[in-house]
Amino acid sequence: MSIKPDELTIVLPTRNESHNILAFLNSIPRSIMLIVIDASEDSTPDLITSHRPEKTSVMKHPGLVTEARQLGAEALHKMVS
Repeated sequence: MSIKPDELTIVLPTRNESHNILAFLNSIPRSIMLIVIDASEDSTPDLITSHRPEKTSVMKHPGLVTEARQLGAEALHKMVS
């Protein structure tokens, strides 16, 4: 069984990745849902929302990576429930 990109969701914790985030966004198909949990103090969340406004959710949370992954998983669960 093969999974199609539009059946995938990426949960991405970020923190001050403005220098890397556009390359990452350009590397994934636009049909993949993206949930970003952001703890940045730079322009990372603005770059994400302006570069990829569709199929993307950005949540601000100044916590640890493990907390960010959990929040992303919970957000996804709410979206599909």
